[in-house]
Amino acid sequence: MTKKRKKSTRITHANSAPSAVPAQAHPRHVLILLALLTVQCLLLIWALAHHFIPSAAWQSAGFYCNLLISTMVTGAFYYLIWRQRKAYLSRYKQLFLIVCSPILLYFLGYFSLIYGAGDVYTQLTGMPAIIEDRWQKNSGDAVRFEQEYIAAGVYEKRYFDNRKGCITRLSSPMLARGFPVYFCVAGRTFASLPPEIPVTLHGLQSQAGFELQHVDYQR
Repeated sequence: MTKKRKKSTRITHANSAPSAVPAQAHPRHVLILLALLTVQCLLLIWALAHHFIPSAAWQSAGFYCNLLISTMVTGAFYYLIWRQRKAYLSRYKQLFLIVCSPILLYFLGYFSLIYGAGDVYTQLTGMPAIIEDRWQKNSGDAVRFEQEYIAAGVYEKRYFDNRKGCITRLSSPMLARGFPVYFCVAGRTFASLPPEIPVTLHGLQSQAGFELQHVDYQR
């Protein structure tokens, strides 16, 4: 006598969730690239907040180092574009990134390395120093300031101390090597200064350059 086997029935729940697929971790080269770009952006912000004049040796060494770093970063960036060419990017976006990314990465690396890293190095290792220089008023700024503000009896505007909108600039060949390429002063100071004035620069000096901290006008 044969026993009948009972058919085993499996009950499938309609609301049973499928097994979650673990997310893939980012490749190591992607994380390294993101970390490098983050450091460069932070150094660029640092450079914008300080006034640094690099030495000729630091500027020359930084140029070649940045050229090497930019080439490596651009190559890694091109590799990522090639890996994701079908999933995320259209042909026009790929063409735009291929053409513009080397330029953007080069200038980002240039300013962050020469001015940002140079100023950080000077802050850490520099010694107090004093430099004598002669500054001149920007001729266009002097005319505009006299016509628009002195004639109206107005000397102070909030954007006088803003580098982007500054119209009270002092310049010299030494400042032209730094970033920014001029020194912005307050409106009353600009109005009281002659067209050319000797100055004493106080700051920190290192092998990378000079970090300007304070200026004395020799009137």
